[in-house]
Amino acid sequence: MLGNVWEWTSDWYEKKHYEGSPERDPPGAASSQHRVARGGMWWYVGPRGVTVTNRYSGMPDDRDDGIGVRCVGELDLP
Repeated sequence: MLGNVWEWTSDWYEKKHYEGSPERDPPGAASSQHRVARGGMWWYVGPRGVTVTNRYSGMPDDRDDGIGVRCVGELDLP
């Protein structure tokens, strides 16, 4: 699904936050004015446009046809 639209995350954006955070499952910044979106979008050309490590920062109320959310939930299988 990468490369379709940028996907909003629940993380707050801090430009250099990951330089001092744990390598595995790092928590997001505690607060910021911007939220993190990941993944890239359909017109973002090149390999960098299709990776979850690609981050974009935007105001939480940004609206655009190239940014969205991914709905997830638990599946209860027998």
